[in-house]
Amino acid sequence: TLPFASMVTNPVTRHPSTVAGEFFSLLEIAPGRVSLGIGTGDSAAYGAGLKGSTVDYLRKYIRTVRELLKGNEVEWDGARFKAEWKHWEPPRDIKIYVAAAGPKMLRMAAEEGDGVIPAQYPFTREGVDYVNGILQDGCSAAGKKFSDLDIWYHPTVHLGESRKQVRDKISVSAAWL
Repeated sequence: TLPFASMVTNPVTRHPSTVAGEFFSLLEIAPGRVSLGIGTGDSAAYGAGLKGSTVDYLRKYIRTVRELLKGNEVEWDGARFKAEWKHWEPPRDIKIYVAAAGPKMLRMAAEEGDGVIPAQYPFTREGVDYVNGILQDGCSAAGKKFSDLDIWYHPTVHLGESRKQVRDKISVSAAWL
C-alpha cells in the first residue's frame, strides 16, 4: 500500500476548510496512509501575485487545520466553523509535515509538525548538524522528543559548467547558515 501526501500545500492560496476537506476525501480512499505537507507557499503565492505567509501565520494555520481534522470547531479570519459531514468520524492519523527553510521556520516546524522537510541547506555533515540543532531546540521548546520528529531532508543539487559557477549558485543556499 502506498502512502499519500501533499508536498506541499500552503495557507496563502488555500482556506483551512478546503485543505481539511481535501484530506477527509483522501482518507476515504486511503485510510491510515495520508500525510499533509505544508509550507509558506512562496512559489504558489508568487505565481498568483501574492507573498508567502509569515512563520506566525503558518503556525496559526497548522493549528487550525489540525483542529479541523480532529473534528473541533475553529476560528479563522473572524468566522467560526467545523467540519460537518454525514457519517463522518474525525481522522486520527494524519501527520503534518512542514517544509522549512531558515532558522525561525525550522524551529516552528519542529514545534508544530509531526515531521519536517528542511530545504536550502548544504547537505553536508555541518549543514545537517546545524539543521538538527535547530530542530532539537524546537522539539525541546514544545516538550517533544527529537527522536519522534520525522525528518525528510530535501537536498538541493546545483549543476554548472565550472566549480566557480556552482559555488556562485550555492552561495544563496549557504546564506542561511
